[in-house]
This record gives sequence, structure tokens and C-alpha cells, in this order.
Amino acid sequence: MKIHSSLSLLLVTVALIAGCRSKTNEPTPAPKPSPEEQPKKPDEPKPHKPYEGYEGYTLLHDGGQARYHYNEFVEVAVSPHLFLLDRTGKRVGDALADLNKDYEGHKDICETQLSEAGSYIALLAKYDFSESKHASRLLLLDRKSLKIQRNIRIEEPNDDNWVRQSFTLSDGSTYLAFSKRSFYRLTPEDGKLSPITVGGAWEYPLDAASWEDKGYFFRRHDRVALQFSIGSTSSTSIEIAPQGATLVRVYKAGGTYLILRDSSNRYYLFSMKEGRVLARFTLTESAGRTMVYDADTQMIFFAGASPETKERTVYRVTLAKDTPAETIQRLEAKLYYRVSGRTESDSKVGLQMTLGINTDLRQLYVSWLDQGRGGPLLHHLSKVVTLPLTTSEDLPVKRLGLYDFHSAADLRDILLNSSR
Repeated sequence: MKIHSSLSLLLVTVALIAGCRSKTNEPTPAPKPSPEEQPKKPDEPKPHKPYEGYEGYTLLHDGGQARYHYNEFVEVAVSPHLFLLDRTGKRVGDALADLNKDYEGHKDICETQLSEAGSYIALLAKYDFSESKHASRLLLLDRKSLKIQRNIRIEEPNDDNWVRQSFTLSDGSTYLAFSKRSFYRLTPEDGKLSPITVGGAWEYPLDAASWEDKGYFFRRHDRVALQFSIGSTSSTSIEIAPQGATLVRVYKAGGTYLILRDSSNRYYLFSMKEGRVLARFTLTESAGRTMVYDADTQMIFFAGASPETKERTVYRVTLAKDTPAETIQRLEAKLYYRVSGRTESDSKVGLQMTLGINTDLRQLYVSWLDQGRGGPLLHHLSKVVTLPLTTSEDLPVKRLGLYDFHSAADLRDILLNSSR
């Protein structure tokens, strides 16, 4: 019995020692590493709106031209183009050549300006050569069908000038600048021209733009925007640049936005809808002929202007949020994309650069004239690449797609045909 008790005590002692040893030798868990910061995913494309017909398509506007181009003869009148990319980005034709084949004046007009206006897309041809008298022509296209609804030949009352600048409002009324003092409003129902009064300095119009029921003229050597609304016969002045500066360039930045540049290389983000300056800024790289603005990200994209880039480079800057409009922000330009190529044999590659935004697909479009490969082609060729608007990749970004547009010398406008 005593031996049994001793054995039991021994077994218990051995078990306790073994348990203590196993607990002591158990590996200490390593500290968990801090979770690494995940790279921000690019924004997903927004869902499409309930578009009808050609709404939601991307429109690429080549206005036609009336001049010699790089030693290549161009006819006096060159028909404009309105190329179409569908909602997925597939090229599907030309709204003018395919949907409006036999419209009056199509062989005799060139140098068209484009306006978005309510249910209309407006094309104002500066030059109409169908008769001997100086004349222009207005084409109003239905936004859904892209069929021409109004086709009006325009002659200046009491003089003989072509239209210099114009814009169209949402009711189809079109405001026209013929010269320093000759301004008229055209009503599309009867084609009647009524004189309007435009303030500011007595100078030629620098540019014109509109959004829905508001339109604007800008005059050379002036510092204000001259606003009109539907039915108005005189302008209202909106101060843009400070005393001593004048506006020298107007950029169609997409949708409701313009970017204005003054003689001191200051830039102004201007909302046509609100009729006011939203931001003021300077750039570390001067902008070339094209700038666009993405309101969702507050990013501005622009073509470079330095002798080295020859407008072959796209830069990006971002406006600081919640900055008062009176503050002049200094924005550091970052390389976003550069057109490849450019040697002695293709020195014209990258000219005529134009930018556009498709907010549905969250893509940036970059177009340029491609006249390289050892000499001019038998016809003009413009190229367009698509880029992501936002990306987590290192800059410059890689292109998403490439399009060729034959017989197009100068794509001036790239916009989303979006319903309001």
C-alpha cells in the first residue's frame, strides 16, 4: 500500500514537471506586423444616365478650315466633321456626313464653332461661300437624334462681314459678333436678327461661350466677361482680372467651366452657370491651346507650351479644396502624358493638341495632328488617345486606346453629349 502511494506521488510529480516544461518551452507569439497602407483604387466609372438616342456619345468636332496647311493645298471650303464614339468608346461614324448627308450648304461652309445649348448642339459656320456676299450659317442639331432642326444662312445687316464669334443658348437663340460694334441676336423660329448692346472696350471679340441660359462674350484688351441671358438685349459686366491686366485667352474647360488667362499669366476658373470666378491660380508650366477641368477631382489637365514640348505634353494640377476664390494658388504641374515620336521626319507630330473629358467613362481624350513619317500624307490624319482620369500608376500614364481620324486636320472640341 505504501509502495502504491509512493508510485502515485511519483507519477503526479513527473506529470507536473512535464507540464511546466511544455509550458515554458512554448514559443512566444511574434508581434503582428502593422497593416500596410493599401494603394488607393482608381474611381470606378459612374453608371450611365438613362440616355436616349445619341445622348451619352462622345462628339469630336473638326471645324473645317480655309487656308494652306503645311505646303498642302486645301480647298476654300472644307466640310466640318462631328465624329461619334458610342457609350462604350467604339467609333460609329460622323453625325454630319452620315446622318445629315444632304443639308444645304454642306459643300460651301467651313470654320465652324460648336455650342451646347439645351436640347441642341449648335454649329455656327463662320464662312458660307454659297453666294458672292459674305455670309455665315447656323446649324441647330437635335441632341438626341443629331439631325439638323434649323439651317439658317446669316448675312450682316447694313454691312458685309462674316461672323467672328458666337454662342447659342438653350432656347436656340444665337448671339453673333460681326465686328467691334456689330452685335446681333438671332431667333431661330424666323431667322430674324435684332441688334444688341455690348459693353466693355470697343474692341474685336476675343472669344464667346455659353451654358444653357447664359452666354458670354470676351473682348480683346478687356478684363471682364460680358454676360447675356435668354431674351436679353444688353450685356452685364462681370469683373475677372484686376486693374492693369487684360484677358488674353479663353479655354473651353468642359461643361459649365471656362479657364481664362490674363496678361500677367494668371488663370481663373470661371463657372458660366454661376457667373463667377471659382478659383485663381498660377502654373509652373505655361498652358498651350487647350485646358480641361474635372470637377469631381478638382484636377486641371493642359497642353504644354514651351518650345521643347511643342504642345506634345499633357500636364496635370489639382486645385486645393476649400481655398477662397480670392486666393491665388501656385500649382505645380506634373507630367501626365507625352505624345511619342518626333524626329526630323515627324517634326509636326503633336501639333493642334486638344483635350476632352468623358465623365461617364472617367476618361481623358488627347488629340493631335499626325503629319510625320517622312512627309505629309495625301490627306490629314488626327490621332486620339484615351487616358484614365484618375490612376494609382506612376506618371506619366499609359494610354487605354487609340483612334485614327482621317481627313481631320484640327479636332477642336471633344465633349460628352450628355442630357441635362
